[in-house]
Amino acid sequence: LVVRKIGVNRIELPVLEEDENFEDFKSKLDKGTADLFYFLQENYNSVTLSIETNYQGVFDAAEKRLDYINFVKKEYMNYFVNVVPLIREKDDSKHLIKLINQFDYLFQIHDSITDLFESKRGMNAHYIELKSDVLILIRELSTQTFEYFEHIHSAIESAKVLDIKLLAKDLQHNIDSGNRDLLTLLLDPSRVDAAALTNFI
Repeated sequence: LVVRKIGVNRIELPVLEEDENFEDFKSKLDKGTADLFYFLQENYNSVTLSIETNYQGVFDAAEKRLDYINFVKKEYMNYFVNVVPLIREKDDSKHLIKLINQFDYLFQIHDSITDLFESKRGMNAHYIELKSDVLILIRELSTQTFEYFEHIHSAIESAKVLDIKLLAKDLQHNIDSGNRDLLTLLLDPSRVDAAALTNFI
């Protein structure tokens, strides 16, 4: 396995070995999905912290973590390209497609976290600082979203089935509420901070 370090964190990246069988592939990918999810969880925390603060070090650290996942994504895409032709059994093929789809979804989460970071980059470029009401709104939503990550994290570690729909319904309710609050602030043309955070919501 190739190990790429990023600060104190690292993700073990799969490398195709000679004479590997499907169980070898599956083991690597099962572990990889969990490792990537945990890393994305911390990336979300890092990016939202950069939005809530004006510390350049926090911003730089968040950017570095996001760049690292871009690298990880390329490595996994290469691995999938090399693995797919080696699968012979129909059931193994279906299971591999399922695992690839899981990674695709995780990388979509990464793309969404990157979008949040780009909102912060835009704020920095235009010297926009958040006023207290917007800051409170952002913290409430980011805290609940991080808790959402935590519920999934715990379910992965305990191998328990999680009622995602119930969690998502509660989160969506608060997102809708946040949207209404933000729209009220947007009626004031001077509230450039509110306008800068529409993508965050």
